[in-house]
Amino acid sequence: AKEVWYNTPEDPTIIYATFMTPNNTLGYDPNHGHSSEPVKYSIVMDLNNGIESVQYELTASTSNEIVIISHCVTIMNEEYGFYSGSYNYTNIVIPNSVTSIGYRIFYWCGSLTCVTIGNSVTSIGDDAFYNCSSLTSVIIPDSVTSIGNAAFYWCDSLTNVTISSNVISIGVNAFYECSGLTSITIPESVTSIGSQAFRNCSRLTDVTFKNTTGWKVSTSSSFSSYTELTSDNLSNTSKAATYLKSTYYNYYWKRS
Repeated sequence: AKEVWYNTPEDPTIIYATFMTPNNTLGYDPNHGHSSEPVKYSIVMDLNNGIESVQYELTASTSNEIVIISHCVTIMNEEYGFYSGSYNYTNIVIPNSVTSIGYRIFYWCGSLTCVTIGNSVTSIGDDAFYNCSSLTSVIIPDSVTSIGNAAFYWCDSLTNVTISSNVISIGVNAFYECSGLTSITIPESVTSIGSQAFRNCSRLTDVTFKNTTGWKVSTSSSFSSYTELTSDNLSNTSKAATYLKSTYYNYYWKRS
């Protein structure tokens, strides 16, 4: 594994990153623009002020290796931060120091097959894993309370998703086009599911609602008008799957 970030013994509040872009890949040289030659980066960030983002250049940190992001706090807020482009990330470990996974941080990482989410992450942002088409399984830890809009959109190799028992909201288009999913469990903690969250999940045939009471659906997020769903129907895992992916796929879901 290659460690991207590290602290110095002299001052543990300072984080350094130094790396070279791989050969025959597109790097970005801040002084000379894009280059097909290897480019060296050195980045220094001060923990006392917090780390708000990972710069785009970090996409060049490794090729075909495990990336371990270590000793960082709430770093995942830079759009396209780990956008794969020419780089072939296959395994990413998000440590316990990270508290949020931001907008489009792993957008279009088509080679990513495995991601380990640390147990301090509380939110998975919009488009976070958009079109990670090789991703096969995800365990969302108990620390997570919200899954953003289109968070796993078009992850069509995804066959196994474990949603933790503390997730409250599942965003619009969250698992859109996850055609490999055959079953999923909606924990009792979930009180809202966004429109089209499971649209085009064509193989989804088994959905278990841990709480089948109090659900209603509406074409409007304001729920100015709505349809109540019966516990009997949602207790039927096959019918619940049909409701989510087909009958009421274009509706907002809410439990009260």
